[in-house]
Amino acid sequence: MSYVNNLRMFVRVYDLSSMSAAARDQRTSPAVASARISELEKHLGVRLFNRTTRSLQPTEAGRIFYEGAQKVLQEIDAAEASVMETAQMLALGLSIQQEIFSWRYHGSFKRASIFY
Repeated sequence: MSYVNNLRMFVRVYDLSSMSAAARDQRTSPAVASARISELEKHLGVRLFNRTTRSLQPTEAGRIFYEGAQKVLQEIDAAEASVMETAQMLALGLSIQQEIFSWRYHGSFKRASIFY
């Protein structure tokens, strides 16, 4: 998950144009945000931002990477949502099956039941 967290931080830094604001948004420190961006830059072998004490501007490589990073994060979020939805549906189905079993086992609704 570390790489995904780095991607999320990169996208927030890019969106907010601020390391500090992105760190607050992700509930971490500016030092951690900076370290995550540095890890990505080291991994990619390029600078993603030109940084000064007063400004933060994406490089051309940063702009290109942003487009791809956004898509990747959207796909991850969609996959997680699908899994959670499926798990909820399965849990609901199991809950209904347990109710039916309980009705059958305890004799409740037995005569009116369409399940036997």
